[in-house]
Amino acid sequence: MKKFLSILLSVMMIVSVLAILASCNGNESTTTTATNAPETTTKAQETTTAKTDTTTTQAPETTTQAPVTTAAVTETTTAKTTTAETTTEAVVTTATEVTTTAEVTTTTAEVTTTAKQVETTTLPVFARFDFGTKTYAEENDLTSHEYLIGELKYDDSALYIDFSDDYWDIYTVAPYDSSNVTWENGALKNMRFGVVFNDLVTFDFDDEIVHGWGSWANYPYSQPTETTEWHGTHQYMQVRMVNNTTNNIWGIRYINTGDGTYYTTEVIGNLYLQGGEPTSSTDYRRTCTASDAWAVYTYDLMMVGGIAAGRGWSAVSGKDGKIDDGVDNYYDQVQMSYAKGKVGGSNISWQPKKGFTALEFNFFGGVYTFEYDVDEKWDEATKTAWETAQNHLKEACDTRENIVAGMNVKVDYIIFGCSPEQCDAYKSFMEQNS
Repeated sequence: MKKFLSILLSVMMIVSVLAILASCNGNESTTTTATNAPETTTKAQETTTAKTDTTTTQAPETTTQAPVTTAAVTETTTAKTTTAETTTEAVVTTATEVTTTAEVTTTTAEVTTTAKQVETTTLPVFARFDFGTKTYAEENDLTSHEYLIGELKYDDSALYIDFSDDYWDIYTVAPYDSSNVTWENGALKNMRFGVVFNDLVTFDFDDEIVHGWGSWANYPYSQPTETTEWHGTHQYMQVRMVNNTTNNIWGIRYINTGDGTYYTTEVIGNLYLQGGEPTSSTDYRRTCTASDAWAVYTYDLMMVGGIAAGRGWSAVSGKDGKIDDGVDNYYDQVQMSYAKGKVGGSNISWQPKKGFTALEFNFFGGVYTFEYDVDEKWDEATKTAWETAQNHLKEACDTRENIVAGMNVKVDYIIFGCSPEQCDAYKSFMEQNS
């Protein structure tokens, strides 16, 4: 019985243990399932949600924005790139072509082809001396009446000037008096009847007069060659005026860049008016018939710059009294210039490409400034030659003794150019309306 009870108790204990074990195993499965399932479900939902958000949010951005953005960027980039490149290339190409054609290739080719008929230039016409209160030059910002009046100097005991719309009307109010003329080291210091502009280099205007050859060096006195230098400066001067006097020669004095005064050799003489130029060695053409008609005169500054200065091929060269070719008149100088292929000396031919910083216009008489006393050490023959030469030069150039009170000239303009054709192209209001 006891043995039976013991076996029964053992069986019951085993059953209890199995029941406990079974119970534990069941709880672990439930816990694992309950915990893992939500995590898996949650993760799956979160992943789905994330993907859904990504798909929902990003897909529209990709579908809507990406094409617009891509197209806009592409269009903008293409437009900017094309415009920038096209504009830049067009400007550069155009500038290069114009500069090369106008200033180098075309000019040189035309000049070389046309030989002695030079029409192209490298400097604009200098038109600052367009006189009058209302002028073509002023309307084109080349000068102004106020500027000219501000720079003007003259002796009002010798001259009277009336400023009209189109020109300056200039009168003498006294006769020439040699006692009023002062000399210093051979240079005439007081012209008295000059219309003077002592400061041409100002900030009012950019242009300036640069004297020298208008084309090749020595043109047109010698045939240009490939080795001659192109100058392109202001060789020619043109004036439009009325000369209601019997004086046929007027003159100019000037100051070069870097010089401090009107030197002996800085004279432009033998500027002939309506009486014409000399036709022989003994023809001085000092006088003419007075006229009230407007006329235009064009002068070659390189030619007329030598005789009045008493230099170059003028009869005396240097204080030693040496006779140089026996040229003491304008006609012979012109002939010799063509024969030698160059002009006589003065600061215009000696110092080309310099500018005029001051000008003195002597409308009523030709000027001559080279005057020295005869050296007492010279022999009589040399002294005689020297005095004779100076007298001839004075006769050929200096007409101030013709000046009397009441003489009258009217001046429309004085311009400077690189060729006669360039000067002829300039027209004042008076010319345009005449």
